Amino acid sequence: VLHPARLRIELLKFFLGHGGNGAIVIEQDCPRAGCPLVEGENVRHESAPAFGNQSNTRDEPGARRARAKCQSYLGMTYDVSAMESSAVRAEYEAATIRAFVVRERQERILYLLGNPKRRKKIIDELGHFRWFDQRFATAVKWKADPALSLWGRHTQGIGNISRLLRSKGARDTCWVISQMKSIDGTEMELDSALEAVVGKDCGSILCCVAGKLAYFDGEDESLLLSR
Repeated sequence: VLHPARLRIELLKFFLGHGGNGAIVIEQDCPRAGCPLVEGENVRHESAPAFGNQSNTRDEPGARRARAKCQSYLGMTYDVSAMESSAVRAEYEAATIRAFVVRERQERILYLLGNPKRRKKIIDELGHFRWFDQRFATAVKWKADPALSLWGRHTQGIGNISRLLRSKGARDTCWVISQMKSIDGTEMELDSALEAVVGKDCGSILCCVAGKLAYFDGEDESLLLSR
């Protein structure tokens, strides 16, 4: 350095300029030498927001986005709600398979269901699925007044199935395993799910209560799965 410490040369000190967010109206004297400065005299500075009360237009949506998403150390963004939904779906599917499918077929079916690339292989078997444990499967007979119109019979029959499931503890929604790609792996309103799968000549399982209650609609039979 130009001034070694042993020579004890004291460097000049200048007054510290006011910060850019002062809480009062100030007049900056700018008493500094050595380089040109931009004078900010008679500048009004707004007070800083109090801690815990920063509800501006940037922070509030940002906080909502932070609650909805998390970012991994690799910089990839994941939707937390979607991750949670996927976990719940997997839980319902696993509980349903373990509760109502014969033991020797459970692991294979769970492996296929849990693998997006292989899921279709087991889904395609649902139309004529033959692996339910018959101890917990009861045939559901179609009940409808023949005097009603075709649509009236359809609506009444679905209503009867809905009431049967609700009498066994079904909630307002269910998780769907279905040959219909548009609804497979989704959570649906129970009545909407029944409307979508009943009489469609394809296989579907509605998981109503995990490991306790489900409904199967296939090409040649409908079953109440309960234990």
